Amino acid sequence: MITEVAKNWDELTKPQNLPRLRAILKPSVLEAMNKADMEILLSLLPKYGPLRGRTPGALRVMSIGYHAHIVGTAIGSPYEVDYVTRLHSCSATSSIILRIPEKCGFRGFGDVPMGKNLHFLKALSLAEEKKLFSVGELELLLQKIFRPGTPNSWQWGTPGGVHEPKGPDAVEQGVVELTEEAEGLTLIASDVLLHNQIFQSGNIPEWHTIVVMLCSGSPVVTDGARSEGIVEYKSVRLAQAISEITNFEREGDINSPNYIPFDGKILQGLMMIDRWTRVMI
Repeated sequence: MITEVAKNWDELTKPQNLPRLRAILKPSVLEAMNKADMEILLSLLPKYGPLRGRTPGALRVMSIGYHAHIVGTAIGSPYEVDYVTRLHSCSATSSIILRIPEKCGFRGFGDVPMGKNLHFLKALSLAEEKKLFSVGELELLLQKIFRPGTPNSWQWGTPGGVHEPKGPDAVEQGVVELTEEAEGLTLIASDVLLHNQIFQSGNIPEWHTIVVMLCSGSPVVTDGARSEGIVEYKSVRLAQAISEITNFEREGDINSPNYIPFDGKILQGLMMIDRWTRVMI
C-alpha cells in the first residue's frame, strides 16, 4: 500500500485528493507501518531540520495530508520533536484582507482604475480625500481553517498558503489565493507588506510573503475552500483587531479545547498595517 502511495504521491497531495489520502493513511495504518514503510513515507517529506540525518524509523508521521504532524527524536536533538510541517514547499504567501463595510456604499474612486495595480495606501488616501470611508471602519476578514497541531485543530487564518515560487510578483500570487479561497470578493487595491525568511515550527526555513488587499463584497465558502479545510468566515473591525487580537493571543489559554489561535502571519501583517496607518486610525 505505501509503495502505491509513494508512486502516486504528487497526485494524492493535490487539494482535491487530500480526503482520499487521509482515508488511505488513517491512524491505524500509520501505527501498523514497519520501518521500511515508514522510511518510504518519510522520504517524501522535506529534508530540513530534524529530518536531515535521521535514524531510520526514529520519526513517526502521526497525520498526513496538506500538513504532516511529526513526533519522535532526531540525531543531535536534545529533546523530542513534535511539530507540524508543510509538504513539498518552503514558501508561503498569505493575504491580509481588509474589507470595506457594505454600509459605506462604496462604488469606486471615479476614473481611478482599481485592482492589483492600485496601491493600498494610495486607495486609503483617495478614500480620505473623497470622504468615502475611514481606515478604522475597514474590516479584517478571517477564515476558520482546519490546522492539525492546535488544541482543537482549528485556527483563524487568512486566504493564502503554500506555493512554489512562480516569479517576483507576490501580489499576483495573492490574487490567485484570493480567487481560490475567497470567491465573492472584489479586489480594489493591494501591496506587499512583508517578505522575509522565518523558521517554521522553530526548525524549518520558510519564506513568508504577506500581501495586504483592500476588497469589497462577501466571501463564499466554495468547494475549493472546503478542500483547503476552510469552514467559515468572520470579520473584525481593523481598529479593534489591532488593539485586541494581540492581547487575546497573549492572554488566551492555549491548552483550552476552546482556544482557536490566530495565524502568525495575521499578527505580523497587523503590526505592519499598524505602522502604515497609525496616523489614520
